[in-house]
Amino acid sequence: MAIGLVTLLAVFQIYATWEGRQRTGASKNDAQISGSMAAFALERDLRLSSFGYGPASNPSDTKAGCTVNATFNGAAFSFPLLPIQIVNGALGGPDQINTLYGESALRVIREAVLDSTASSKSLLNRGGIVPGDKVILTDSNVANTCRLVEVTNTSPPVNVHAFEHNVGAYQSAYTAEGKLALAGGGAIATATLNLAAGTGASAFDEAFDMGVNPQANNWRIAGASPVKPILQRTNRLPTNGVASLAAEVAEDIVNLQAQYGYDVDNNGQISAAEWFDANPAVAPALGLPVPTDWSRLLAVRFGILARSRQYEILPFRAANPSWAAGQFVMRDISGGADSNPAGANNWRAYRYAVYESVIPVRNVLWGRGL
Repeated sequence: MAIGLVTLLAVFQIYATWEGRQRTGASKNDAQISGSMAAFALERDLRLSSFGYGPASNPSDTKAGCTVNATFNGAAFSFPLLPIQIVNGALGGPDQINTLYGESALRVIREAVLDSTASSKSLLNRGGIVPGDKVILTDSNVANTCRLVEVTNTSPPVNVHAFEHNVGAYQSAYTAEGKLALAGGGAIATATLNLAAGTGASAFDEAFDMGVNPQANNWRIAGASPVKPILQRTNRLPTNGVASLAAEVAEDIVNLQAQYGYDVDNNGQISAAEWFDANPAVAPALGLPVPTDWSRLLAVRFGILARSRQYEILPFRAANPSWAAGQFVMRDISGGADSNPAGANNWRAYRYAVYESVIPVRNVLWGRGL
């Protein structure tokens, strides 16, 4: 009996050790999958950013950073005309990243506006713009007067180079699923982004075709509680007549940090000293131009921190996880400050995976060559 009890005890100890290692391996694998999914989705969005609205501006051009005014069923909202915008989290908390890009299959460059009425715009070349497209109108002479409109007609009887943006129902060039249809085969849609008064007496000089479903995505870490963090993506532009909804991208993402790669010395390269947490426009102490010359924004980099769900016996970890810009600021599992107690809320009792990448801002690179 004694030999049997000793053997049974040894078996249970081996089983407990095996089960613990299995749980550790499985939870770490889950964290790695979540982190890789989050990094892939965010990198794809960053690489698409700025598609559809031409090359970067120069310091005197007010288009870059222009506040784009818009409405959805009469309710006003706005967003900046920037390919990428980083919103810093307080005290090392998760950053937010905003991206902007179009998806037109027919037109990806800006066009000059020759004449403007409250409900129509005459262009130098209207080819490629079709009913259902969303168009950003800009004014180089007056800052922050950009406007988002929904194209409802590209066959006005007076001017074949114009498009109209009226209210009410119209014949879209796209199917109900947002696919470009054959001639005359589009769905009947209702304009949700236009006002009855149109754009008023405002004058515009350029138009940017963003396609039927442009993306102005906000990336942030949310969730019901700090214990269950989720990386979310929300398109800030209500399109196809539907209001924006948050999409869950990956679970167990506890931190997101990002930096601008800003070419201070204008040599076409980003050195180790040219990565900045804040928008360069609000960092005058660095001697950067204000307003910012966005053509010098050559790249962004990000770091994603994923956490496993398996509690490990303390002490498990001593140093904070880190990425290219330094260490992450850690908090306990309940969201409080890192007080290093011996308990289940101690962040050190969990495993972490870090994913990071450097993304070139491609429209800026195109702009420098034009």
